[in-house]
Amino acid sequence: MNLGDDYRKTQEDRYLIERSIPAVDYGRGYRIGSEFWSQQERIGDDLSGIHMTLTETERGYPPPIEHIGQPTAVKKEIGAQLDSSRPGTSINYPWHQSKYLKDRRQQLDNVMLNLDPHTPDLSKLQIIGRNNPYANQMDKHTSEDAKIPEMTSLKPNISKTTVRNDVTEEQTGPCLQLHSFTASWSGDSHSNKGFTAHVARVTFEVYAGEPITSYLNLVNKGTTTIYYDWKKIPKLNSFEGCASPKVQRFYFNTSSGVLLPGESLKFPFAFKSPNAGIFSETWQLDTRPVLCGGAALQVALRGIALQEDKNKRQRDQIEQNLFTKQAVMTARRILEDLIDGIRTPERPCSPVDAYITQEELFQQHNKGVYYSNEIVSQLNHLHSEQFDEDARPSHSWDLSIKTLRKDFLALENEGKREDLLTKMNAAITCLYFPPLNPIQQEMYRVGYQLLIKAVDNIVTQASLIRDHLGLPTKDVEMPDTDQILGANDHLRGGEIKKKKKEQKEEEVKKDGKKENKKGKKELDLIVRNSRHCGCCGRTNPEGKRSISGIMNANEAKGPP
Repeated sequence: MNLGDDYRKTQEDRYLIERSIPAVDYGRGYRIGSEFWSQQERIGDDLSGIHMTLTETERGYPPPIEHIGQPTAVKKEIGAQLDSSRPGTSINYPWHQSKYLKDRRQQLDNVMLNLDPHTPDLSKLQIIGRNNPYANQMDKHTSEDAKIPEMTSLKPNISKTTVRNDVTEEQTGPCLQLHSFTASWSGDSHSNKGFTAHVARVTFEVYAGEPITSYLNLVNKGTTTIYYDWKKIPKLNSFEGCASPKVQRFYFNTSSGVLLPGESLKFPFAFKSPNAGIFSETWQLDTRPVLCGGAALQVALRGIALQEDKNKRQRDQIEQNLFTKQAVMTARRILEDLIDGIRTPERPCSPVDAYITQEELFQQHNKGVYYSNEIVSQLNHLHSEQFDEDARPSHSWDLSIKTLRKDFLALENEGKREDLLTKMNAAITCLYFPPLNPIQQEMYRVGYQLLIKAVDNIVTQASLIRDHLGLPTKDVEMPDTDQILGANDHLRGGEIKKKKKEQKEEEVKKDGKKENKKGKKELDLIVRNSRHCGCCGRTNPEGKRSISGIMNANEAKGPP
């Protein structure tokens, strides 16, 4: 007796769908229909083991589909919510409204119809039994008086002769009208004892934490005074281990009272519950004198406390925002996919060698050599000049040394071929050494100047030391002039010898000293060595001036 009675219907639908799925698709329940291959389980060996037989379902004989439900009258009596307009907590995404479920039902409709061809209508199924066939008239009036149809009591109703509903206004003797039911004196007070004459229902429906009041009308239609008392009927707890603390939710005046003949009383009942739920209490109205032959007059209090959904507006707003964001994201994703699909193609890339330089092209064709613009231009000039002289088809050089050598070797004139190969080899030899950058050239010049200055200082200091110590001049053998000056200075060397000889004769005549003659020879040798570079053969005018200065200084000092 709760609001979850529809769960049985949901379970029946799930079971029917599960048995229908194997007929159209793979998935859950794939063994249904292939029970022929199922084997008995065995524990132990063949002699002393235990064989476990298969169930009927495992053998391929599942039980028929059962349908269990409640009629509408019973749902109303237990207080089940039949309409969605009544306030309460609603389910945002019910299972039976799922779009996937509807599509699955449509797919499995034919199979489900074969498995369960008959769907009973349980909303009108109601069986009412009586053990007193003479109480039809009384039941007719009681059903009209009650707001909600009530279930038949387990105790038999009192007979027609005991309680009469069609009494007149001038009833003789005790007579009490309880709401719309009239209970009168039956002549004795114990003939119907243990039975229930009538149950008046007082219902409440309110939000949790708020009070509500309902009324029950009591009218004394008899000619005698009626005294009444209230007695609470204890309720049996089916869940003995889950007894909740007793909280009073129904409030009314339980003290004794008196109704005079013709007097009416609007009896108030109040209900307030701190929590949501369905609560009920049953009270018995005892009268003096006893009415209805001792049958019980009961009042059933039933209160429904609803949980107020205080966050419904905020929740609806959040859900609306989420749906809006989802729609925006979906639209944005679709738009981005469309934009990616209609994007203009990218521009084609430029050729790989479109902007390659002459140096890069030369390095590609000639591995292991260094590029020099001057030498490469010279080789290119030799190549183009030779092709113009031989009247060959004009074509440019691809900057490959192998191609250049091949073209030169193909010449028929042997003399010209040898000359071109000699020039080519001389130029290519320079390409095997890395070229000097401007900084390196400047460093080379500075180093060369420092070297010249160091040589000059060595000669000067040697002369000064000999003069200071009074050492004699050391004889130095004059090397061959041709070896020092080289093949290009051969003629110049003869003139220098002649001049030296004349200078020696003049010095001998002037001084007459052998030491000065030897010093003169040494200085002449230094002059010749300092004027020519040993590595390149170039003349050094600075060295000449330095040595001349030393000679002048020595002559000024005079002989040691």
